[in-house]
Amino acid sequence: MRLLVLLFLICLSAWPISVANALSEQDKRVYADIMALRQTPIVWQLKQRKDADAGFLLAFKDALYLIFTEDYSQYEVHLARIEQQIDLQNMRKNTSEKAFFCYTELLTLSALVKLRFENKLAAIWALRKAFQELEVFRQKYPKSHLPLKNLGALNILTASTPARYQWALKLIGLQGNNKKGLAMLDSAALGADPRALQAALYKALIKTYMTKNNAANEVEKLMKAYPEHIPVLFAAGVVALKNKQTDKAQQLFLKLILNADRIPYAHYLLAETYLYGLETQKAKVHYTLFLKMYKGKNYRKDAHFKFFLALYLENPVLSLSERNSHAQLINSSGLQATEQDQYAAKVGVNLVNFSANSLIKARLLYDGGYYSRALILLNSTETTQWAASSPQMVEFYYRKGLIFLNTGQTEEARSELERAYLLGKELPHFYAANAALQLGVICQNHYKDREKAIFYWQAVLNTPEHEYKNTLDDKATQYLKQIAKQK
Repeated sequence: MRLLVLLFLICLSAWPISVANALSEQDKRVYADIMALRQTPIVWQLKQRKDADAGFLLAFKDALYLIFTEDYSQYEVHLARIEQQIDLQNMRKNTSEKAFFCYTELLTLSALVKLRFENKLAAIWALRKAFQELEVFRQKYPKSHLPLKNLGALNILTASTPARYQWALKLIGLQGNNKKGLAMLDSAALGADPRALQAALYKALIKTYMTKNNAANEVEKLMKAYPEHIPVLFAAGVVALKNKQTDKAQQLFLKLILNADRIPYAHYLLAETYLYGLETQKAKVHYTLFLKMYKGKNYRKDAHFKFFLALYLENPVLSLSERNSHAQLINSSGLQATEQDQYAAKVGVNLVNFSANSLIKARLLYDGGYYSRALILLNSTETTQWAASSPQMVEFYYRKGLIFLNTGQTEEARSELERAYLLGKELPHFYAANAALQLGVICQNHYKDREKAIFYWQAVLNTPEHEYKNTLDDKATQYLKQIAKQK
């Protein structure tokens, strides 16, 4: 999800807001309509105009549409128009600072669209070109702060690429740097112009998704300053959801949909908030809207599975035909590129025997930050129904461990997570792997036990294949690299 969030903000807050003061009043309204995905007459009229700003706004509209909808049927057509504008802006780039900057923004948008559609090789080369041209811009206009936003974000994006892909970036000389990227964003965030807002949004998302720091205060300040701004609403919502402030996230996504109801992913996120609180009727409504509006291939299996889950929580006595019908929807729709879809596909093959026990309800409540409700449910669960080394017992200890960890009860958390790891380390489920990851953090930060932390992080890498193997392995690898530098 972190890549989707970062791409959303980069594209949503792209060129027009960065040079908003240079736009005509009409084009400012056009930009606002495009950003909200509204098809208004002044947006339609862009195609009849021949000026550079109109061409750029159309390219921005195309990029935003592709990022929001992941519409593969329109990918080639829209990308071709973006690439055509890149060629036109390339011819104009030396006429002014604004023209050169617009050219670099289009290069960045093109790279991110390709990355969104899994065209990784083309995306890497496009990112390289964007980096190069942004550096040329800095040399040509050394006093300009315009490129710092994109350079900072791209440095962090490439530096945060999973370890298994870093060799390809190094091969073509494309290496990001988190420290350098953050410093650029710090510089870009100074002042009160639109670029400062963009940089502040990037920093909030980076703190939340990549450095595990709490960005709630920064986002709260932005919300007070820009209460109706769509990128701010989205950023505030995802930060709240990541921090398990589900009720707050829910209100923000409702407001976002009210201001820009054609953003499919907003319905998906809103449905998540309802499901976490076990509000199944409302969850089903918004999963349905997401599946209806969204033209992409990712998150479809996940949305279909969660619709089934909401239905099952309402009525556990589902017929065999109903189960088979939902299993077919899960298995036949979308891709398995995301870990959420991989999990849905794994569970979806056996919906006939699916049982939504108290563990699933506790998992949803935990994901929503409803810790007290989840713990009450687990404490009232009769565990003698499960074998001692069953996946259910592993998840039982794992879930209690996470609840204790998130409520500041470190000793209890360590005890429960150790049980989960020992019981589940040979099973093809993610519980033991994530338990080991968290135990490493506890040993390092709370007990200052370096050797034990290394033991647990290496244990993550040794767990069997599971649906979150890549993500958890990457996190463990990063922790091992960090602790190695502390010798």
